[in-house]
Amino acid sequence: MRKLTLIAASVALAITSLSVIAADNNTANVLQAGSDNSAEISQFSNGATASVNQNGNTNTATVMQTASDNATAAVNQTGGNNLATVNQGNANAAVANLTQTGNNNAATVTQSQATLANTIASQNGDGQTLTVLQQNGNNLRALVSQSGTGSAMNISQTNANNAAAVTNQAGTGLIGDILQHSAHDMHAEMVQSGTGQQARIDQSGNYDFGRAEQLGAGNKATITQTASATGWGAWTDKAGFTGNYAGVYQNGTQNTAGITQSGGGNNRAWVNQSNNAAVGARF
Repeated sequence: MRKLTLIAASVALAITSLSVIAADNNTANVLQAGSDNSAEISQFSNGATASVNQNGNTNTATVMQTASDNATAAVNQTGGNNLATVNQGNANAAVANLTQTGNNNAATVTQSQATLANTIASQNGDGQTLTVLQQNGNNLRALVSQSGTGSAMNISQTNANNAAAVTNQAGTGLIGDILQHSAHDMHAEMVQSGTGQQARIDQSGNYDFGRAEQLGAGNKATITQTASATGWGAWTDKAGFTGNYAGVYQNGTQNTAGITQSGGGNNRAWVNQSNNAAVGARF
């Protein structure tokens, strides 16, 4: 396998393997077409921009941006068996934009020690796994969508006040997890359509909001809000089909829980509120 190492402000090549190291507000662009390709970009400056576009099979793309405020990383992969990794550390107002189309794809985005960081990710295919980790920052956002069969999504936001995660999954047998811990003013929304879906929202902190909406049959949604917290709200909404399950657990004060199930039959719902001067629960 041929490998080239370049130090440049702008690179646009289609080769077997490519590694780019950029600094001083540089822009790195990598375009690859073919199979068994790999691309790596490392940037260590403010305002850095990295772009990777791969079209083929068995591609690997890695973008690392460190101490790069206002950095932008974009990865677009089309094909099967692709892997994409974006790591942005100590990068305020950083943006990670990742798109994958194909089979057996995996994507990981990590944003740490950052404020106003955003992740936008989309997967469309079979056997895909998406992980977003945002930690030790404030005002973080994750917007994620998946469609296909048997895919899994995990969004973790820890030590991140005023963070929000909004996800949309469509297909069969999809699993979605949103974990928001050790923070306050967290917002989580998960929408799933199809059959055999699982949605889990787990929050610990003050003034958090969680909502799961599912359309289909045989789906399960669980919202857990724990710790000595106040002012929580949790809702699950299900419509039109049968065999759905919704659960809400809250431990704190002044919390609100709501479950709506309409149409179909054999649906189950439970709400458990402890140490709780509950504002209300609705079914």
